[in-house]
Amino acid sequence: MKKNLGVFICMFVFGIAALSAKPIIYTLALSKIDTNKVLQTVKVSGTRYPQFFTGSKMLYLDSSQLNPFQQQSIAGALAFKSPVFIKSYGPGMLATPSFRGGNANHTAIIWNGFNLQNPMNGQVDLNNIPSFLIDNIDIQFGSQSVLFGSGNIGGTIHLNSQANKQVGQHVNILLGTGSFGSNMVGIKYGLAGTKWQMDQKIFIEKAENNFTYKAMDALYPQATQPINPKTLPTLNAVNAQRNNVVWVQELAYQISRKHSFNFRYWLQNHERNIPPSLQGPILNSQQKDESAKAMFEYTFKQKAYELQARYAHFIDALTFKNNQLLESYSLANSHTAFVDQFYIKDKFQWHGSAMFQQNQAQLSGQGKPWQQDKIALFSSVKLQHFDQKLKQQISVRQEWVNGLAIPLMPAYGFSYQFLPKMHLDGNVSRNYRLPTFNDLYWPGMGNPDLQPEFGWNQELSLHAHHVINFKGWRGNYSGKRAFLSGNITYFNKQVNNWIIWVPAGGNLSTPMNVYRVWSRGVEMAWQIRFRNNKKSEFVVGGMHDYTQTSNQASTLLNDASLNKQLIYTPRVKHQMQVQFLRGDYAFQYLYNYIGTRFVSSDHSNWLMPYSLHGINLSKKWHWFSKNWQTQILVNNLFNTSYQIMVNQPMPLVNYQLSLNLKL
Repeated sequence: MKKNLGVFICMFVFGIAALSAKPIIYTLALSKIDTNKVLQTVKVSGTRYPQFFTGSKMLYLDSSQLNPFQQQSIAGALAFKSPVFIKSYGPGMLATPSFRGGNANHTAIIWNGFNLQNPMNGQVDLNNIPSFLIDNIDIQFGSQSVLFGSGNIGGTIHLNSQANKQVGQHVNILLGTGSFGSNMVGIKYGLAGTKWQMDQKIFIEKAENNFTYKAMDALYPQATQPINPKTLPTLNAVNAQRNNVVWVQELAYQISRKHSFNFRYWLQNHERNIPPSLQGPILNSQQKDESAKAMFEYTFKQKAYELQARYAHFIDALTFKNNQLLESYSLANSHTAFVDQFYIKDKFQWHGSAMFQQNQAQLSGQGKPWQQDKIALFSSVKLQHFDQKLKQQISVRQEWVNGLAIPLMPAYGFSYQFLPKMHLDGNVSRNYRLPTFNDLYWPGMGNPDLQPEFGWNQELSLHAHHVINFKGWRGNYSGKRAFLSGNITYFNKQVNNWIIWVPAGGNLSTPMNVYRVWSRGVEMAWQIRFRNNKKSEFVVGGMHDYTQTSNQASTLLNDASLNKQLIYTPRVKHQMQVQFLRGDYAFQYLYNYIGTRFVSSDHSNWLMPYSLHGINLSKKWHWFSKNWQTQILVNNLFNTSYQIMVNQPMPLVNYQLSLNLKL
């Protein structure tokens, strides 16, 4: 099996990717092993995957929506601009997504078509990804195991790149400062000819990160009466400094009308100290995340047919140490190759794909690295009827892991426009998640007999929109217009063999297939956008979610979690924003409410709900023939004391100020 997989991978390792990527990514790996014995834009990738998302609920965050969060990671943008619940341990610390009651390893993070989930733990730390480097984000709700494989049970977050195809040179410089000794600089440099374009992106951040907080006991119920946070002294976080440097390069070349290729790489070094919890000792913990990612894509197009051949090599290294632990090191290494074929007609569309992947991981002090080989075949057919008012899609995926077949993954999705301004979307799909390397092989605690998680996902969404043109007193068009839109979604998801870590004696624990989890809920989103002919715009909108995620069955004796909400899963979330734009001025108010989160499986302890408020002010101007923008973002406007994870304090009111120059 492994020999065959190696042959397949070699077939798709293109010369330029190998020659360009190998010196970069292997330098990182070998050194550690040795020491540790709104202009016209188009998507660079050109992938046709979104055409095969029929029936899936989608949320699109473009550059204007990400703009207020350019100094932050994508965790900040997703927390305020999407219904994804971000489990954050503090500013710059670990931040992972929770989608529709799922775990962090149930949400795939896709960068230009490739999954970033680490094979060690199945997660992606969102605080490692600066918003400045991402051009737009597409959020796909529900399971997409049929399209993207393991780890897509809750939803998928697509991080996309765009390139400015206007011939010439383009420069964007961002300078930022903020509370707690935070300073950053971001540079985007683009150069384009008639058939090619090149983009360089650099992000550098340095922060003392001595954020202010109140040392309050947020865990309920308390033995004593709750303490008013205002009566507590304001403290500063210690041992929380961080430095983050990222360099991204993207190259695209149109060889001819039929042939083109893209090449990208991502190099990162993120060093951060880990502050102690409220109840923990100061251990001077330090963590270093090093990453090297390279990908190559070739595209052939002829009329309705398109062929894409893609290859990626990702390396993620993590180093950790503190006063009680000698330096430990882990290395995850993955090779992935795709061959995608598309046939696109008005009424009939087909997508076929073959994937070949090899994942490896190694811990310091361990011998032979762990390895996992995958082969997958995927096919999807999309049909459109009645002048494209009805769209249907049937998909199927077959995957083999280390030579063993995973049960077939089918999916069906539809979209039906039954009225000019209303349409209904729905889909049903099977989903799965493979155990991670940590689950299977962690020294002294891993369980190699774990079974994959399996389940089904169903959802139904109703979408509506309406436009109102206001008339003047003479009955003619006044130039004022209102756009109303909204959607409501019901989802239902079952997952069997849910993996949790359970006590195994002493201070040890081990992963087991324990739960059968049922997640269901309702999601609602709405927006009113009012424009007039004086270049002003007023926007108000909101997202409201109710999620019930409970354990329906357990293999543990007298399990107190039966029929109870899973820990750290809020039932209720609300988000609202109000925005006003006039000429070169913009104002935005942001609101985020997170409901109660239980922190013990028997619901004996919980964290209280919290509300966060923020404002963003920006001004654009033209000076010395250059385009400038100043912006200030105030977070936690009303100085709320809160915790997302128990005993992990979050910052009080803070600000970020930036200056953006476009040449």
